[in-house]
Amino acid sequence: MLEELNGDFLQWLRGFYYVAKTGSVRQAATLMHRNPSTISYQISSLERELNTQLFERSKKRMHITEDGRKLLEWTITTFEALQGMRADVGCHDGQLRGRVVMACPPAVATLLAAPLQRFIRENPQVDVHILHALSHEVLAAVDEARADIGLPGVTDVPESGSFETLFKARPMLVLRTGHGVSLPAVPTLRDLRNLPFISVAARDRNGHLALPPCGLDRAVDAAQLATVLSVNDHAALLHYARSGLGAAIVDEVCLRAWLGSSWEGLNIQPLDHLFPNVIYGLFLRQRTLPSPQAAALLRLVREHCIPSSAGPAAPPSDRQAHPHALLLPGCDATAPADGQSIPAAAASRPPSR
Repeated sequence: MLEELNGDFLQWLRGFYYVAKTGSVRQAATLMHRNPSTISYQISSLERELNTQLFERSKKRMHITEDGRKLLEWTITTFEALQGMRADVGCHDGQLRGRVVMACPPAVATLLAAPLQRFIRENPQVDVHILHALSHEVLAAVDEARADIGLPGVTDVPESGSFETLFKARPMLVLRTGHGVSLPAVPTLRDLRNLPFISVAARDRNGHLALPPCGLDRAVDAAQLATVLSVNDHAALLHYARSGLGAAIVDEVCLRAWLGSSWEGLNIQPLDHLFPNVIYGLFLRQRTLPSPQAAALLRLVREHCIPSSAGPAAPPSDRQAHPHALLLPGCDATAPADGQSIPAAAASRPPSR
């Protein structure tokens, strides 16, 4: 039996969501185009209905309580389910409608042109938005329901949601040739500490530079290398490395996205003996039921990144049929690491870590 609810309950939940996200009744009212008194009434009504306190009030901020956090999770899940219901029930002609947002690093987005093109062709009435962000920002966007799907690159599988591994990429040292420092074929941390490095620094919610909270960039920072320049963009990182400003450590996905096969003048060496491989995968919120349009996009991304999900797997050397297999241009899957070129890519041999 369906329990009767107050007709305004969903609006109360909307007001609660925006207060929880902003920490302010006034800011929530601005976002919702309502009066602050209306938002305050919605919060009070919810607390009476649920017989609990959702916020600790102070003069400057509303601090969410533990019960408030639980309700926030259920609120996001509820509205996601409603959006999926509207998209599903409204498909009288079999055409999906609505909107789907996928968050991923810019380098990953360059690998998704084929599945995106197919999705748009098959679902012309779905509005698709790709949100470019660093991997920790991708996780936050999904957790906060600003994105339906995330495709981050992590070194530790996140526990806050559902993570499905698609592929792995090795960490690589990128250094302009003629840098004046002799490196062995298998460099040690001591060797790396003799080099000037360009690092990646994220930005916090206030726009200030901060250490990346996860992933390869965090692991590289922990190695205490000699940083001479920091940026918050991997394309700029590689551009500066190619210009000779310093060395850089990125994964194979970044190399493929921003350098392609143009490695002239660069010394590129694998570093998976020193740093963890980057795990790329699909990330969804816990207790979420993907909308029909999100589920359709998930299926195409899986087929693109995991050939076996769409049929018999092709041989690893079939780069044209499966360009997503991380067999990077100019790489021989049997070539030894010689300090000048990348040998086997992540898909052609098991990662060491």
